[in-house]
Amino acid sequence: MIEEIPEHWRWEKAEDVCDYIQRGKQPEYSEDGEVQIINQKCIYWDDIYLENARRLAESHRPKWQEYRYLQKGDVLVNSTGVGTVGRAQVFPGSDEPFVVDGHVTIMRTSDTLLPRFLWYFLRSESGQDQINAAGSTGQIELRKKDVLDMNIPVPPIEEQERIVNNLGSLFEKIEDAKEAKERLEEIIEILPQSVLNKTLRGELAEFDEEDTFPGEQDDQSAIQEFQ
Repeated sequence: MIEEIPEHWRWEKAEDVCDYIQRGKQPEYSEDGEVQIINQKCIYWDDIYLENARRLAESHRPKWQEYRYLQKGDVLVNSTGVGTVGRAQVFPGSDEPFVVDGHVTIMRTSDTLLPRFLWYFLRSESGQDQINAAGSTGQIELRKKDVLDMNIPVPPIEEQERIVNNLGSLFEKIEDAKEAKERLEEIIEILPQSVLNKTLRGELAEFDEEDTFPGEQDDQSAIQEFQ
């Protein structure tokens, strides 16, 4: 379903705003290969977890063309399986060589589309709806054709930069609020027992209800700022 977008934006097919779209291929693995292989277990919305990567056998390396090696800014999309398909992340670049296996699609954007703008779109409801529709036939598989045909809203590049920066700041605040909430929950869990122990040892005779405990004030301020 094509949604309304600002008049100065345009809808584009992924194949028209990406210089390269291709799934990886099945590798031959080795424990000591130089090339690392990113798979679906590596790719989550919050990061790329390289501890789940494997290594390519050196004997298999000549079968991988140069364009298959990951470049900084490549958008990596999980392309197989319920609960996994559609998850994406932006490759940050590395001095070490990386490739992807056959369950991951590489989307290498042109100069008209920022990688992180594409990543935010894939994370959005509009992006995920298109991915889910592609896998609605029963086999959850995001084919290359599905990706090529994906409709992407494309603002002017300067506007993409502003959107990416604003969303980045918002997501940072959300993460900060989550961490503050987790710290408060830890304080709430530990505090009653701590107060009880100190009182029974005679170390805490009385306290004011308005008193704050170490770390509590900072956590409350972080949450209030986000709200």
